[in-house]
Amino acid sequence: MFFSVVGVLFTLAGIACLYKSWNSKIKSSAQVWTGWGSLTISAWCWIQSSGAEFGLSYALISLSVVALILIGWKAEIAVSPKVAIQPEHVIVYRPAAIPRNLLLFLLTVPVAGMAAMMITMLLNSLLPLSRVNMMVLSVYLMPVVWGLAAYWVCADDKLARPALGLSVMGGLSALFIYV
Repeated sequence: MFFSVVGVLFTLAGIACLYKSWNSKIKSSAQVWTGWGSLTISAWCWIQSSGAEFGLSYALISLSVVALILIGWKAEIAVSPKVAIQPEHVIVYRPAAIPRNLLLFLLTVPVAGMAAMMITMLLNSLLPLSRVNMMVLSVYLMPVVWGLAAYWVCADDKLARPALGLSVMGGLSALFIYV
């Protein structure tokens, strides 16, 4: 507990030194070195408190939280004057666009998601990994593949190409996995 409190204090001191060196008109390398040194000591304190894995995580999280608090404290929030909406800026909603938008939603969410899941599972089954590493790689890779597939659906002018491509890739992946 002692090292955790000291780690937070060194994080505060390090961020304060770095902020002061960045914000002052006179550039001083001593403040920069003191700030980075305090952050290094903070990381060491967190490691002593919680071990290497959690300690480095806590050090980075505390650094981020302190920086976020400092940014929020120094933020200047300006309220913009209200501007009356002029008729040429009004967005006209077309009911005729509902079927295309619904199809776009169905292709980007369930179809692209299922295809991404099958493609990721196929790629993981082809790699020489343990089961735990396969699951971890799937957790990180599947959203990326899903995002790429959804981007393809949204960027293509003809919805038939991504629909057919994702269906074929997902179907072939499922065929190789389950058969």
